Amino acid sequence: MRKLFTCTAIGLALLATPVMAQTYDDGARAYNKRDYNTAIKNWQPIAEKGDVRAQYNVGMLHAQGLG
Repeated sequence: MRKLFTCTAIGLALLATPVMAQTYDDGARAYNKRDYNTAIKNWQPIAEKGDVRAQYNVGMLHAQGLG
């Protein structure tokens, strides 16, 4: 039972990590295409979870009047 729990926990951790990176990267791609609304939609949730890059980018978009 302990092995099952350990494997499940590791599997969930591995699955969770790329989602955050993919969301950030999706936001970066949207930003590069000048689709600022989509960029913020991708960055805002991870910024609220503490991702410093996303926090900075959301702040800069708002500061430039693009958010």
